[in-house]
Amino acid sequence: MFLHKVENDYFDVLTKKYIHPEQLTEKSRYSLSGDSVYVLDTIRNKINEKEMYVVLTITTSCNLACAYCFENGTIRHAINEKTLSEVIHNIEKYIIENGIKKLHCTLFGGEPLLEEQLVAKFTTVLHEFCKDNEILLTFSMTTNGLIANKSLLEKLYQNSLTCVQVTFDGPKEMNNRRRRSRNISVKDPYTTILKNLNTFLSIFDTVNIKYNFDKQNLDEFDIFLNDLLEVVQSQYIGKIVILVEAIQGTHNSHYSYNYRNTDEELAKAYITIISKLVDANIKYRSKIFNTPCMATAPNSFLIDPDGNCSCCISNFQKNELFIGNFSQVTRSRSLSTRTELNRLDLLRSHCRNCDFLAGCWGGCLYELSVNGKECTKNVNCRKNFFEKAVDLFYHEIYLKKGVDKID
Repeated sequence: MFLHKVENDYFDVLTKKYIHPEQLTEKSRYSLSGDSVYVLDTIRNKINEKEMYVVLTITTSCNLACAYCFENGTIRHAINEKTLSEVIHNIEKYIIENGIKKLHCTLFGGEPLLEEQLVAKFTTVLHEFCKDNEILLTFSMTTNGLIANKSLLEKLYQNSLTCVQVTFDGPKEMNNRRRRSRNISVKDPYTTILKNLNTFLSIFDTVNIKYNFDKQNLDEFDIFLNDLLEVVQSQYIGKIVILVEAIQGTHNSHYSYNYRNTDEELAKAYITIISKLVDANIKYRSKIFNTPCMATAPNSFLIDPDGNCSCCISNFQKNELFIGNFSQVTRSRSLSTRTELNRLDLLRSHCRNCDFLAGCWGGCLYELSVNGKECTKNVNCRKNFFEKAVDLFYHEIYLKKGVDKID
């Protein structure tokens, strides 16, 4: 356990749970040392050794025009049939060569449902391959929710797609201002997407509803939550998970939070929203702890429509996080890239005595990159933010509401 003291209790950074001292044994108390970084890295590699995570950007084209999208400025196009077939073949080859036992694929965009035939082909072929080779397969999809072709969605569910994610940026007025439709005939995407949620919920096991918050829309979360509960049919509420995430600084975001100067404010914002969801008995997951992530996991790849792959889901054409064309990627090449990105010697010197090492891993590589820092040679310390968030959760939710885990 990696433990952080909170008054008379402890917070276990690995499990994100609060623990009473009497629950601890001497074996469970892990003392930080110079070797902690290497111990954690070995554990993570062992856990990820037989699992593969692929995020496929089916298309960068989108029917929304979100102001802060990290893909703004990229050439908008879909993967072609030839490249898609090559990607599928190389995923299968990577699985066989590396003894992968679990495959998770996320369909990403742009908007993946703009390319129905490509989405159907990708999921069908891999579903059959994994079935024939006894590979545990799960698909998920990130969609803006404007398109809800029920026959296609049912086909995707048959192909092991069990979870979809839909994003909102506040209630109606705020959301429609930030997430504008490219189709001028769609005047109110917010209402359309809300109504489509019932279609998604009638088919899939889980619908993750991501709420992007910042200083402008934090106080409007109650309005959004009321809208959601009014529209979603009651039998589906248990399938919903609210993903709580602050909009962080990117080259396209001018109204976001910044970890470096608003740690306490940001922590309060997270705990405020989480507290409301706990009161409403709605499941949630937060991005309080968002690293380590796929960027440092050896079998994880973001593949773009040209067949090139990177380490990070937010990364497009950023050299520091680029691996190469997926047709040429081997595990040894991936490991070589991740070894550099893991910055083990740097973490050993900067972070070895930090209680939050296991839940931070030097911070977000993408955020370092967009802020002009060489991500392999810098850390993005978030210790102060973690301390504020863990302390606030302890007092406002753990002690008052009996919830002992930060999801």
